[in-house]
Amino acid sequence: MAVEIDGVSVRDLEIYRATSPDFYFLAPDNNLLGVPGGGSGQMAADGYYLLLEPLPIGKHTLHFIGTFAQWNATVEEHYVLTVKP
Repeated sequence: MAVEIDGVSVRDLEIYRATSPDFYFLAPDNNLLGVPGGGSGQMAADGYYLLLEPLPIGKHTLHFIGTFAQWNATVEEHYVLTVKP
């Protein structure tokens, strides 16, 4: 797992992990969970969340990558953000 903002690595990513308490859900048709529409139950959110200070005016790059060993999958994203006055 790695994050870069304007080419600068964000360190100690482990401190940005957050887990929600359990909550109730009702699944719509064609949902990402692959459960039948109308299915319901308890679930929780668990992930890494960064809240950035306001960036200066101009273009900025955000790059992140993470590997999910249990699913043998890697996600990599690259964003270009433009902050206008």
